Amino acid sequence: MAWNARKTFETKRLKDVLIISLLLLFLFLYKMPSPAESFYWLSGITTYQPTAILILIIFSLLIKLPTSKNTKQKNIYTLIINILLIITIGFGESSILLLLLFFFYFNIYFFIKNNSNKYYWLSFLIIAYISSLI
Repeated sequence: MAWNARKTFETKRLKDVLIISLLLLFLFLYKMPSPAESFYWLSGITTYQPTAILILIIFSLLIKLPTSKNTKQKNIYTLIINILLIITIGFGESSILLLLLFFFYFNIYFFIKNNSNKYYWLSFLIIAYISSLI
């Protein structure tokens, strides 16, 4: 909040920044419908944030997988994705259904298209399935 106050109001004095930051904090707390629920929600959302972040990392690596040139790089991406799958599914039950359906759909698609990366995708589905059973 202090950084926002410093950038917004272009002030350099520490006293001004602290006063503006405290004013914004009290205004935020005053306008909240229920401050207790808001702080409880912030601690509860930390359960789902790592899952969302890791899923985005997995998707970005999945985009890089077909564009990698050599087999060694594909194997490294596959290993990293499989490890992230185990961790992501271990964080919570919300990711299990999403990842299983995602990999199941793309396995069907790549096996119908006879894509060269179909066995990488099959390994992702197997790891996601085994991780969800544990």
